[in-house]
Amino acid sequence: MAEIGGIIMANGDDAAMKLEQPCDNATHENSAAALVSTEMLQEDTAVGREEVLRSDRTLYCINKCAVCHKEARYCCPKCALRTCSLNCVRAHKAQTGCNGIRDRAAFIPMNKFTDLNLLSDYRFLEESARTIDNAMRNPMVKPHQREKLSQNLCNIQKFVWRRTRISLHFLPQMFTRHKLNRTSIKRSILYWTLELHAPQGQLIVIKHDIASSRMLKDIITQFLEDLSVAEKERASGLVNASTCDICVLMKVLGRPVNDERYIELNIDISLEENLQGKRLLEFPTLIIVTSDHRGAFQLDDMKRADRAKQTELPSFFREDEESDNDDQEHMECL
Repeated sequence: MAEIGGIIMANGDDAAMKLEQPCDNATHENSAAALVSTEMLQEDTAVGREEVLRSDRTLYCINKCAVCHKEARYCCPKCALRTCSLNCVRAHKAQTGCNGIRDRAAFIPMNKFTDLNLLSDYRFLEESARTIDNAMRNPMVKPHQREKLSQNLCNIQKFVWRRTRISLHFLPQMFTRHKLNRTSIKRSILYWTLELHAPQGQLIVIKHDIASSRMLKDIITQFLEDLSVAEKERASGLVNASTCDICVLMKVLGRPVNDERYIELNIDISLEENLQGKRLLEFPTLIIVTSDHRGAFQLDDMKRADRAKQTELPSFFREDEESDNDDQEHMECL
């Protein structure tokens, strides 16, 4: 029995040890879990500290000028860069190429979209519609629609054609050359606006109310006399030259840019006679040079230039000419 009891007792001790072993394992597991939770808490604390430090650095960067690192006072509307003074603002624009204008069409997430953004978008759409409407009313965007000439310009156009067969053309109203034109008719005499070029002195002068009956030589002499002292020094070659050594040229219209030609005018006859049969854009442009500089300009064949005298009536008032002829025939019949 003892042996049996010993065996039983031995078996009982083993069972007791086996019963105690799960308790020890649970204790070890609880200790390990506590250790892990402690380590995780320490890690979370370290991460939290890093986030706080990072936020402090971000706040520090936001509050500091991006150029000189002083305390910031201004914020760029376009790139949100912080600056402290006007010099730093200019330096920021020079370095980054930023224009400082807020991008009204920039993307804004819905969670950051406010009433001010809605109002800005509404005004932006209104301005866009207004710009489109103004553009549609602008005559510059309608090149297919021919601009009608005023009655005064039509009268000048017909007058120069019927009197001297000059084909006169006008530019649209927004062109500077058209705005400079003051050509008029007074008592059956045409008074031109003239553009006078002196390439040797790099001078460009606009003269108004030049009668077409004036001699070209007198016009050039008056032009040189009216120059200021500084302009006379620049164009000393022309001022000191004699009348016979001065040449007056006029560019031939309708030629290719790489093949420009010029016509030499006769200074001993009137302006009207020199312009007879020529094509003009708004008003004549005369180029004044000395005879030794005439070779710099490629002269056109005079016979070819004179062909303009035999050209037919321009199409833009051919119908008016026919109606005038019908009226004249009707008057002769009466």
